[in-house]
Order: sequence, then structure tokens, then C-alpha cells
Amino acid sequence: MSGRRMRAALQRLPPVGTDSSGPPGAGLLASGVLGANIRAIQAAL
Repeated sequence: MSGRRMRAALQRLPPVGTDSSGPPGAGLLASGVLGANIRAIQAAL
């Protein structure tokens, strides 16, 4: 998958911690330093 297509696919995901229906939901990925880093990466996309 090209970088452009990968970025477009990632931009379609809900921000981590905002959708409880899947892995980006509340939990270990959405909390603490890890959650803050993931949110920063998502915002930069």
C-alpha cells in the first residue's frame, strides 16, 4: 500500500479513545503517555 493510501486509510479511523466499538476505544491504547502519543500522531495525519 502506498504512503498516500495508508495515510488516507488511517485518517478514516476515529480518534483513539472516542469510539468504544473497536481497538481505538477507551483502554490501554487511549490512556496515559501512550494515548497522548497516539493522539498526537493522529492529529499530525
